[in-house]
Amino acid sequence: MKQMAIEYKKLVLDNGFPIQEDPFEQLRDIITKVLDSWQSPKAKTYRQIIEISDDWGPRWPFRPWCSAIFLKTPVPALYLPITPMVGRYTKALGDFALGNQGEDCRRGLVETLPISIIQQEIEKRDTDIILETHFPEIYETLKTWANDLIYRRGWSPQEIEFTFESPKSKDLYLLQARDMAMRERKKVLTFDLGEDVKNKRLGHGIGISGVR
Repeated sequence: MKQMAIEYKKLVLDNGFPIQEDPFEQLRDIITKVLDSWQSPKAKTYRQIIEISDDWGPRWPFRPWCSAIFLKTPVPALYLPITPMVGRYTKALGDFALGNQGEDCRRGLVETLPISIIQQEIEKRDTDIILETHFPEIYETLKTWANDLIYRRGWSPQEIEFTFESPKSKDLYLLQARDMAMRERKKVLTFDLGEDVKNKRLGHGIGISGVR
């Protein structure tokens, strides 16, 4: 990945696009680009559609109530597992990877590892690295969170995205949780009579009621 980044940087420079090396200046450029996006064609069209005034946007001196830019310290992704799924009376199922970004897992760029022992057995994964055995504190904390959401709060089975910096639960971060996509039953008509229904009968028999 490092070599790929170096080659990509060289390609950018060879095509005449300068790269700012100073991290502070990089941050300043990013903030400026966010503020400048107010005047982009898509932003102008969007404001016209929903009738937002151009005066609400950033201008110098900046109005703090119009544009907000949040700067956050990212969690170092020593481990970035993704999407464990906890269903009723089941153990956690999902995948995680060591030393990779979640986007790498989603795109299939890295080989992921199973969350639980039962998952490793069911899927016959050829690996000894399992979240449940190698990071038991992380695994148990995730189960506690899932059980709280599902059984105490009454939510649907959850898909949870998380990251952790160490094997300790204090370094575990929940990035997002959402209802797990459930498979819908295929709807099938009990009786498909088609277009000609006048001469169609469901069955025949003898009436036994005394009421005429």
